[in-house]
Amino acid sequence: LASRLIALGALALSGCVAYVDTSALVQPQPGIRLPDNTTVVGGWLAKNHTIVTEDGVALYAALFQRPNARGLVVYFGGNQFTVGRHHAAVLQSYASTDLDVLIADHRGYGASGGSASLGSLLDDAVIVHDYARDLREYSGLPVLVHGQSLGSFMAGEVARQRSLDGLVLESSATTAEDWVKGFVDANPFVRRGVVEGGLQGQGNLALMSVLDEPLLIVVGELDRTTRPAMSQRLFEVARLPPTMKELLVVPGAGHNDASAHPSFAAAIVRLLARGDRGVKLSSRISPVAGGGRRCRL
Repeated sequence: LASRLIALGALALSGCVAYVDTSALVQPQPGIRLPDNTTVVGGWLAKNHTIVTEDGVALYAALFQRPNARGLVVYFGGNQFTVGRHHAAVLQSYASTDLDVLIADHRGYGASGGSASLGSLLDDAVIVHDYARDLREYSGLPVLVHGQSLGSFMAGEVARQRSLDGLVLESSATTAEDWVKGFVDANPFVRRGVVEGGLQGQGNLALMSVLDEPLLIVVGELDRTTRPAMSQRLFEVARLPPTMKELLVVPGAGHNDASAHPSFAAAIVRLLARGDRGVKLSSRISPVAGGGRRCRL
């Protein structure tokens, strides 16, 4: 999400009222394709892919592979994320795991075509996941979905429409309204926040009642953009058995570096183990809210 919301002018102030729309979240950035079939930092082999959406837009994606992978992560980045500039940080987070990683530039970002809007990014996320799930080399292996900040909304949309092997929500938000209220409460010059247009009602709070996959929620202790209280709330209301969910609050981390901590990779191992134990919920099972594993490492 937009950590420089006010400074960048995403808020229009009128009589000390902050009006916030999707322009606060969707901020396309230019970028380039990586060289195809080349080894990048960490020993990953980068292979370029093109994913075509239903309306004919070509999305650029890079698949990062290492020998003997035991699964795949589909990663959705934040509001200024591009594959070319930020892939190394994502790969570092997964360096000690046995997982490959697929990262796509959002529509209108980086080397992807089209014009970005929040609605189109949410729709595209499902298409990117389905493309990854159909890759032959991952048949029978777990495919996790990881979204950070804005990307957590996209990951949440995938989980709403698909049953996943595991879901990672990093630096996420309950609702856009709660997110804006956090900025308002911290700013003595703003009396009230108003969420407008397509941003209204966005967030992952409603998703928590319909999840049927193992869940890992990750947030930095010092995150002032998507405050830890929102991740705590998501964790508490997630209607999953206690063994199916985990909240990881990373000490000293902010909005963009929670998954850089070594504790994140350990949490991913636990997430995979939950999948290995056959954690899918039947529609006949009544999930239990509350409980679960809380980690503050």
